[in-house]
Amino acid sequence: SALEASLRHPVGHNLYLTAAYTWSHNLDNIGGWVNPNKLHTAWGNSTLTSGANTAAQNVPQLFTVSVVYSIPIFQGSTGLAHTLLGGWKYSDITTAETGASLTVGVTGSGYGLATTPNIVGQVTYPKTWKAYKNGSSDFWFNPGTQTGATPAFAKPAAGYYGTSGNGTVHGPGIQNYDMS
Repeated sequence: SALEASLRHPVGHNLYLTAAYTWSHNLDNIGGWVNPNKLHTAWGNSTLTSGANTAAQNVPQLFTVSVVYSIPIFQGSTGLAHTLLGGWKYSDITTAETGASLTVGVTGSGYGLATTPNIVGQVTYPKTWKAYKNGSSDFWFNPGTQTGATPAFAKPAAGYYGTSGNGTVHGPGIQNYDMS
């Protein structure tokens, strides 16, 4: 499901504005980027029929605004001045999006294809985020007791699928600014 809204409008004689907003929720019952001809090797049959979860490709909100400004200097000139200095434009496009949905996995031996953990608490996110450095305690969400917070996930019994689905965690958002 999705909602899209956009606005395109000349704001003045030399200024043009475009804004667009998208809200979406992408669902699937497989998870990740999987070859559909080999589903039995990626997930157990019970996962395929357990219903839809948030897809790995899900980006819930996206906002983009662009501005094109025709610089009025030398617009009315002729000859070499107009050829070299006239007709310049400034363009800006800014995009802000919420984080993509991420699926938490279990690593280690003895789990077979059962790579999804159990949900044992609420997923919480920090107000600010620093890049993880090996050995630090900076995490994007509360992964377990090593952070001192109540863990959100735990390993299931060996050979069993955990209770978490696809897309249970959202990654950090992205802001991108481009101009020319």
